[in-house]
Amino acid sequence: MDKGLKPKISYLLSSSFLKNSFTIFYGGFIAQLIPFIVEPFLTRIYSPSEFAVFAQFLSFTSLFAIIATARYELAIVLPKSNRKSINIVALSFIISVIVAVVLFLIVLFFRKNISLFFKNEFLQVCLWYSPFIVLLVGVYQIMNYWFLREKHFRLISIARIINSLTYSLFNLFLGFAKLKSLGLVWGYFIGQLSTVLLLISVFFKKNKRYTRLINKKEIKETAKLYIDFPTINSLHAFSDILQQSVVIFLLSYFFSSDDVGYYSRTYRLLIAPVSLIGASMGQVFFQRASVYVNDGIKLRNFVLKNLLLMISIAVPFFTILALFSPYVFEWFLGKGWSYAGEMARYMTPWLMFSFIVSPLSTLPLVLNKQKKAFIFSILGNSLIILCIFVGGKIFHDVFTSLAMVSISMSVYFVIVIAWFISISSSNKT
Repeated sequence: MDKGLKPKISYLLSSSFLKNSFTIFYGGFIAQLIPFIVEPFLTRIYSPSEFAVFAQFLSFTSLFAIIATARYELAIVLPKSNRKSINIVALSFIISVIVAVVLFLIVLFFRKNISLFFKNEFLQVCLWYSPFIVLLVGVYQIMNYWFLREKHFRLISIARIINSLTYSLFNLFLGFAKLKSLGLVWGYFIGQLSTVLLLISVFFKKNKRYTRLINKKEIKETAKLYIDFPTINSLHAFSDILQQSVVIFLLSYFFSSDDVGYYSRTYRLLIAPVSLIGASMGQVFFQRASVYVNDGIKLRNFVLKNLLLMISIAVPFFTILALFSPYVFEWFLGKGWSYAGEMARYMTPWLMFSFIVSPLSTLPLVLNKQKKAFIFSILGNSLIILCIFVGGKIFHDVFTSLAMVSISMSVYFVIVIAWFISISSSNKT
């Protein structure tokens, strides 16, 4: 290894950044380990077509969950004063309630049309739970970023574990009860509910005094001050989720429900290490980078050190995955699931680059570069949708679609990494 790189890795390993990342990581690790252990049982209880219904339900619900707070929750960690932050908390909660009510009305009047859109009549039964899940997701995100601001990393980890444990256990229990796709929906709802109840109880126990600082004037002021979050970052995040939803729709349209089920579970298993390490380090990166910018410290070296660390983790892991995924999937998930393993092989390059970039995804927020980040996001999401569409329409082959996605997204992420390094060098907000 280059001698100049060794001090950078040594710095990261001994820094409070990595210690805080590890605090969130170990909770995330356990939270991901639980469904990983449960997954072989689920694939033997639920069919690929039942997983497809749940994937369609999530693809619709997530469109609203991602904008449940208009992304104002991301601004909670940014102000120096708790007075401003608690008013952002109040603003985010009000928006979450409004979004949930609007979604309830949409489900009330258009649930049949939505189920026809996804070519799945049973989906309209599941959609009744969407508004409640969106509200819970909104409140969870608000509390998560509040406790991130307060540096309660251990609590964040515990909340993740409780979410994962209740979600996984109820999926199993309801699966044995023969509730089919509805069992997956109920398990997801109960997991979110248990986490929110924990975080709210801790908030009112430790931070209730801050609620006296909430007032209409400051809520309006913070809404204007951080207007880029709903006007730009919400659109950015919505485009990401819209891409995932459109992918599920295109797969449902061009291929079988089994293909949709195999893809959704494969993506879920492969995205686990991306979300686990990426989100753990990403939250701490966001908090530390915000402090650096407030103190006038350049971010370039910090960004490069994190990139180096992510590459050193990603390359060996995803190389092994590409070589052995069909065999591992059949052994782990059961007979017939080698098909999903072949899907995993084609998706590996795409998800490897996504893994490398994920902790740095909040950099544009810190440096106020949301507009350019949004353009990049639109480009990347359009590439994915285009590849799936061309693969289905012209080649009529799901593997060709996934191969096209991996090639195009590998090039895309290289360009994104170059841009991140560029904007971190100037450090201008």
